[in-house]
Amino acid sequence: IISTRKRASPQRWSGSWPGGLRLVVAAALGLGGLSLAMLLLGTLHLLDPPWVPLLLLPAAGAAGLGEMRRLAAAGRSGFLGRAARPRDWLLLLAAIPVATMAIAATFPPSTLWRSEVFGYDVMAYHLELPREYAAANATAPMAHNVYSFFPENMEMLYLLEGRVTTALTGVQNPLAGLYPSQFLHVLLMLLAAAGLVLVPVRGLAGSGRLVAGVLFLAIPWTVVTGSLAYNEGGMLLAGILALGLAMGAERIKTRARRHTWLLVGVLLGLAMGAKLTAGAFFAVPVAWVMLCNAGLRRVRAVAAVAGLAAAVYGPWALRAAIYSGGNPIFPVAGTWLGHGPWDAAMAARFDAGHNAPLGERTLGARAGALARESLLDSQWSPGVAQREAWRAAWKGEKLPDAQRAGVWERIGPLWPAVLLLLGGALARRASSEAAASGGPR
Repeated sequence: IISTRKRASPQRWSGSWPGGLRLVVAAALGLGGLSLAMLLLGTLHLLDPPWVPLLLLPAAGAAGLGEMRRLAAAGRSGFLGRAARPRDWLLLLAAIPVATMAIAATFPPSTLWRSEVFGYDVMAYHLELPREYAAANATAPMAHNVYSFFPENMEMLYLLEGRVTTALTGVQNPLAGLYPSQFLHVLLMLLAAAGLVLVPVRGLAGSGRLVAGVLFLAIPWTVVTGSLAYNEGGMLLAGILALGLAMGAERIKTRARRHTWLLVGVLLGLAMGAKLTAGAFFAVPVAWVMLCNAGLRRVRAVAAVAGLAAAVYGPWALRAAIYSGGNPIFPVAGTWLGHGPWDAAMAARFDAGHNAPLGERTLGARAGALARESLLDSQWSPGVAQREAWRAAWKGEKLPDAQRAGVWERIGPLWPAVLLLLGGALARRASSEAAASGGPR
């Protein structure tokens, strides 16, 4: 699927990927495999002694050795699969958000990001559950923490880092892997951005993909979540690759296309194993892309991709079902599929707390909520009107009411629009040049 030995003809793209994309895909698959391996070790009560999880690292290195040698042999084509071009300077625009994210990752949870309640989720379960799993020498869900029933591909990686840190240093501090975990999440966000830049998509020139990657990193919400030991990075990395490969698969020859669909299914399963909402964010768009490209003829392919994704996600579904009395997505849909250790009132309370209020479930109300939580939120596109709010937050004072600012003041500077226009112009120019030369750029 990812051979770089032969270039495709302009009329039929054969799936020739640059070395950088091959590396990103290999990283996504390898990290997903390590997560599921840690789940297996925890199920078998093999988290102690710490050197047992440590053995996974040389095993993963050996598994990827052949691919790394092929990448090195093809290295003359460059990380991007081509020589540098003038538009590549756009990548420099990502320097500020990347540096901000990396610096923020050096701060411990509970010290940054008021909007995330100073990293409450990190201390409640993203790093707390790996600590408890290590102490119990098991990865079974825990009745006192409902988040332990969720799929936890990222938390398994944090558990691995904690065990490896303990094995290498002898430090028994349960939070020894805190900073490695935060920097791992930064790395996954960078790999997700690299996926946006490197995945070949029909009709989108390289400059457009560069702008997409820069915008992804420049959104303040990416910086906030990326600098914490969250699970968004795992979902975005696998999901972006799955969606991008699905969008480009129609240009691949039939046999290679089938292999690509298998890869898309694996990546979707890993994305849902990192965060269950990937089913809506990525699995549904992938199915839509497949059906739009080939209509009902692709139904069998969609079913195969869905089945493979379900199989990769299966260990988490089986784990939740066993410990909740049959609900594979517990605690979601507890009132319909079973609520395990809860009573009906607790299940109904959870559903109500994770749903919109009754008066806000119309399409218009949900669209308004989406606007307030995106363009009008200071962490998505900070505007001039938010300057005093930032100053007050830095001093620990009460934030002023953001509603006092007008809508246009709260939308923020127009740099995202400028980047989009610039990227569109460059993409159009590149497409015109490609058409004139008779081949894709």
